[in-house]
Amino acid sequence: GLLGEFAVLLAALCGAICSVLYRPYLQRYPTLPMGAFAMLASVAFLLLLSIPEGLFAGWQGYSAQGWAAVLFIGISSGIFYAVWLWALRHASPTRVTIFLGLSPVAAGLFGALFLAEPLTLPLLAGLAVLLLGLWLATRPDAPAER
Repeated sequence: GLLGEFAVLLAALCGAICSVLYRPYLQRYPTLPMGAFAMLASVAFLLLLSIPEGLFAGWQGYSAQGWAAVLFIGISSGIFYAVWLWALRHASPTRVTIFLGLSPVAAGLFGALFLAEPLTLPLLAGLAVLLLGLWLATRPDAPAER
């Protein structure tokens, strides 16, 4: 509903603000220590919020496959977070952030490839629109370059 759409909008706004505010620090400090500090601060904050929600209640029920999934998600997220920070250090926040739109489309394509999820017309249409937007934003005569 409307609350979910507002949450998505708020998340996009937070991501855009972070992209802009990170850049001066990434110009001054090395990428990996900066990213590690930011992740540590985020985890500490989320830990405080998640304890009253029963953070430790469900851990006993995880199988080895569940823990492997958690480990994979954590490692891959950390790697791509470091790549995002590296990109923010070397390119404008606008140029870097427009590529974040690839995440849901990539998830849909990987789901189709590895999980036999249906490759739907809306997914392909979204991919086409996204690629068109990326091309428009990154072409040599794009407004951001002027």
